[in-house]
Amino acid sequence: MLNQNTLTFGEYIRKLRINKGYSQEKLAELTDIHPNHIGLIERGERQPKIDTIEKLAVSLDTGFEGYFRKQSSIRKQSSLPLLNIKGDLWVFKTVSEGRAYEGNDGYADKIDEYYVYDTTVPNHKNVKEKDWIVLINKKEILGFAKIKKINSSNVLKSRYRCPECGNTQVERRKTKTPPYRCNKGHEFENRDSEEIEVDQFTAYYEGFYHVRGESNSSLRDYYIKGYNRNMSIQKLNFDFISTQFPSVASQLQAVPIKYPENTAFVSAKDDKLGYVDNGEDERNKVLRQIAERKGQAAFRRDLRRRYGDCCMVTGCKLVEVLEAAHIAPYRGEKDNHPENGLLLRSDIHTLFDLDLLGIDPEKLIIRIKPQAAIGEYLKLQGIPLKLPAKSKGPSRESLATRWKQYLNKKAED
Repeated sequence: MLNQNTLTFGEYIRKLRINKGYSQEKLAELTDIHPNHIGLIERGERQPKIDTIEKLAVSLDTGFEGYFRKQSSIRKQSSLPLLNIKGDLWVFKTVSEGRAYEGNDGYADKIDEYYVYDTTVPNHKNVKEKDWIVLINKKEILGFAKIKKINSSNVLKSRYRCPECGNTQVERRKTKTPPYRCNKGHEFENRDSEEIEVDQFTAYYEGFYHVRGESNSSLRDYYIKGYNRNMSIQKLNFDFISTQFPSVASQLQAVPIKYPENTAFVSAKDDKLGYVDNGEDERNKVLRQIAERKGQAAFRRDLRRRYGDCCMVTGCKLVEVLEAAHIAPYRGEKDNHPENGLLLRSDIHTLFDLDLLGIDPEKLIIRIKPQAAIGEYLKLQGIPLKLPAKSKGPSRESLATRWKQYLNKKAED
């Protein structure tokens, strides 16, 4: 993992090039840039133009988002809010999809309420009340929380092993027979099982803040003892939340945030666990609507060109937290038209998707539901939608349809 904290942009390009196994000549050929110019960029003697950066991004298979976000965070650290941080910051890993191994029956976490683990999980003794957590799955960050309390109970736990070597890394195969195979290569029809007594812990959250579309690879540089894929609870440097998500840190510190829709997940307390399909789709409608959509990156770029790098509700100009929100729900590529979009700060996007924030299509003013009218959100009530001069703005027809949905939802609350 490259240390983006200390590298100049030229040095970062050189590291990426070397990691790809490219010579300067090869990169020059791929980008149609003269080799001498590549050398000048890498030595910091020449600052690349936008079109050059785009060519480098395509050839090196990167968007440079991680690098530029880090540099932006470093520049802003002196103006970050002072955080009254108590306790430690932990990464909790949960699984919403199939697990690789079936070493036991798993854990029943609820994404925005609590996390379950036991004495077989490394670091179980170190997690404390008032600690902060980053909840992730195998691909992305799901959200942030503070631990309000930890309850414990003594339970019996089923543990499964390979009948030949006793290994708990047992994979259940979907198409091959026999159905089970351990990581030592033994294949078998049935697993050996045993009941063990453990202390089970449930860490309840004081507040939970959802995030979307943020790869968990952004955590890698912040693990205290380095990333370990086999551990589901690991300690993290607090610089991650204070530099990468300062607004989240401030809000978690001030007001517990709780959203009305919950989703149940099963924890991966190590990579030895397995997946059991119950045949039911337990995802709720709201979380499906705010899931990552096909073509979202291009949609966001179109909205940035149309409205500028500014949240159309709050005026926030921090590009890293601006997201593309669909007005009419996404059902296909046609809905990625810029007239069907708004550029919103990530938390405002969530409020909009949950119909806690609406936009009057006639007056183009913001309306907030009572349950969301807290803290800074209360100040948004009645303010106009922010549009650049001479901008036609979003589709009034789409806004009118969404406004009806907002009003209907309001009548139900």
